[in-house]
Amino acid sequence: MKMREFKHSYGAKDRVLTLLLLESAEFRAWDQSWRDDDPADSYDKFISTGQHPVR
Repeated sequence: MKMREFKHSYGAKDRVLTLLLLESAEFRAWDQSWRDDDPADSYDKFISTGQHPVR
């Protein structure tokens, strides 16, 4: 299986971001485990529990 690697270095923070692509890997359209089905942020969670902001 052919693999490609992409790297991006952050010199100031001494970090490296690496992306690995498996080019001949089959796409799994049924796999939605990476998706976040609840896009609510912390504000939305407070409102849904009845905790409204005080102004």
